[in-house]
Amino acid sequence: DKSKLSGDEALVAEALRIEDTIFDIVGRNLASKGYRVTPTLSAAALEASPDMKNAVADLQSKHNDLLAVMTRDRAGVEKGRFSLGTDVAAVGETAGADLLVFVRGSGVIFTTSKKVTEAVVGALLGVSGVSQDTLSIFISVVDAKDGRVMATVSGQAVGNFVKRPD
Repeated sequence: DKSKLSGDEALVAEALRIEDTIFDIVGRNLASKGYRVTPTLSAAALEASPDMKNAVADLQSKHNDLLAVMTRDRAGVEKGRFSLGTDVAAVGETAGADLLVFVRGSGVIFTTSKKVTEAVVGALLGVSGVSQDTLSIFISVVDAKDGRVMATVSGQAVGNFVKRPD
C-alpha cells in the first residue's frame, strides 16, 4: 500500500513485480542450499490448469487460516503441531515436489508529504520519528506429502522496496 495524506492506495502492479522478485530470491537461496526449485506452481502454470489452480487456492486458504496461529506459536511449528492436511499430497505429487513454500508479504510506503506532516506534528508534540517504508515477509515450508508445516521464517526490510524490490 501507499500511505498518503488523503488515504491509502493499493499498489497492485508494484506488488506483482515484488512478488516476482521474492520468488527469484527465495528460489536462488533454496538452490544455493542444494534444493531443486521448479516453477510448476507459478501463476502462469496455474492459469493453464484450472483444477490445479483451485487445489492450490484451497491450500493457500488453509495456510492463511493457520498463519495467525503460527506467528504467535513458533514453538508449535518446531513441535510439528501445524498441518495443511493430506490434501497437500495431491498438489505435491502433481508438482513433483517434496516441499511447498508459502510466502506472505505486506508492506507500506509513505509519500514525502505524509512523512513531512508526521515529522512536523511529531516535532510539535515532542515525539520524534518518521514512518519508514517497510516490507514484512513470512515464509512457511510445508512437507508436500503429509502437509506438516516444517519451518517458518519471518523478517522485515526497511526502505523503498517499490523502487528497489531486491
